[in-house]
Amino acid sequence: MLPLISPLPALSLNSPPSTPNFPYLPLQTYFLISLSGALACALTHLTVVPLDVLKTLRQTSSSSKPSLFSGSLPTVLGYSFYGLTVYPTYNLLLRYLPTIFIHLTPQDSSLISGALAACVACVGLAPMEAIRIRTVSDPLTYENLNIKDRAILAGGTKELYRGLPPLLIRQVCFGTVKFAAFEYLLSVVLESEVFGWTERGGWVASLAAGVGAGLVGSIVSQPADAVLTWLGGGEGEREDLVGGMMEMLEKRGVKSLTKGGGERLAWAGFIIGAQFALYDEIRGRAGVGEEGIKQAVAEAMKVKEAVGGTGIGGPF
Repeated sequence: MLPLISPLPALSLNSPPSTPNFPYLPLQTYFLISLSGALACALTHLTVVPLDVLKTLRQTSSSSKPSLFSGSLPTVLGYSFYGLTVYPTYNLLLRYLPTIFIHLTPQDSSLISGALAACVACVGLAPMEAIRIRTVSDPLTYENLNIKDRAILAGGTKELYRGLPPLLIRQVCFGTVKFAAFEYLLSVVLESEVFGWTERGGWVASLAAGVGAGLVGSIVSQPADAVLTWLGGGEGEREDLVGGMMEMLEKRGVKSLTKGGGERLAWAGFIIGAQFALYDEIRGRAGVGEEGIKQAVAEAMKVKEAVGGTGIGGPF
């Protein structure tokens, strides 16, 4: 019987993980992927802040009237970190996991990598989401304060990470489905020559696949988003995930799980489509498009051979 797990590969400069489906990438490529992800996430999330505000107001008991761009600062900070970490982590794990779990299919690698990458990104996103929710639900108290003062007023680290469990569930569901659906839909789109996607440019295909991926991811993760807003906004008395969800259902009914779903569908379809398109465009202009990646790999391997197998880019 073949082993399910191969011996753990050493994280050394001499043996960067590489598989036929996901070839080796040098370190500088990951830096550009991080930068592209941060810019794409920050710009797209800033654009749809008004939809986020409307969604949050529908999910909370707040009677306040915040501006349409209320909570913009924590949104930009939180999703800059998200994009900075989720894209390179996803690409790294795609290459590293198959060297450990040797029977993983490309689809399995995509699902697992998306889930783990979302977990990493949530570490920085969770406190910013808590501050954003409080800023929208109580703008008179929070809007004019800097981020540090808002964090202190919200109750410090414990309160800011109160919504981490539902955020993890939301982002893992959303991230996993988003990446997997995008990979599948992109292949379908590119094979549909009737639309001439390749002639229109890769970013157009990414936009189309991203919209579909965003809609699917939004539906799957909607209940967790409702619970996140409840806990992150300090709405109830229970602080644990299960207790908080039961309290929300008891006070607001089962329909509370779908509140804000319409706004979130519009938000996700636009933001994920634009995010993938913008990410591909920025990455391409930085020389990290498909051709750029191939060239970077070729150059990295030339250097590796020239210096006697030392290589560059480490285990990436």
